[in-house]
Amino acid sequence: MIKKLIKPLIPQKWLEWYLYDYRKYINPKTNPEKMILAPYCIGKGADIGCGGHKTVQHAIGVDIRPRGTKGLYGSQQGMISKADVVGNATNLHMFKDKELDFIVGRHVLEHCIDVTLALQEWRRVLKISGLLCVVLPDERCGETIKLDPTHVHVFTPDSFKRLLEAVGGFKVIRDDVAIENWSFYVVAKKVKENV
Repeated sequence: MIKKLIKPLIPQKWLEWYLYDYRKYINPKTNPEKMILAPYCIGKGADIGCGGHKTVQHAIGVDIRPRGTKGLYGSQQGMISKADVVGNATNLHMFKDKELDFIVGRHVLEHCIDVTLALQEWRRVLKISGLLCVVLPDERCGETIKLDPTHVHVFTPDSFKRLLEAVGGFKVIRDDVAIENWSFYVVAKKVKENV
């Protein structure tokens, strides 16, 4: 069933990987992207676009789908939302300026129409030295726009770091491959009060 649904959208090498390792990577206990970012999630933070899997349980889950509703697309298809708050990446009105120690965005920015606005909003709610922890599909590995009909942007590690530099107020402290031939992660520290 899964193979029939995703084959037209995903390049062959991704399809083979996805079918082989699918259960391991959607399992919240063994997901490498979650395990990479979890150690950075200390204090009060938000998991933006948490869907059915928060990175850490103590994070405030923010998603466009209310808690208990099923996802419709991509890896969230059929997954039950764990959101604590209904909201989107570009409007975190529920948080005060400089309120959070961390923000996690796993596979969310590729869905945002205005990525710059999202990053500015995330910067607003982060404390100085707060951490921005992001995982994105890696466009170097294939046409990631085709993975999900709600993808509107593509990223490489270099393009995302240039975007962070253009937005300002962040210093990258770590970046690497999250899942080979699939995704990368960036951890950046908020370094400036007003940009």
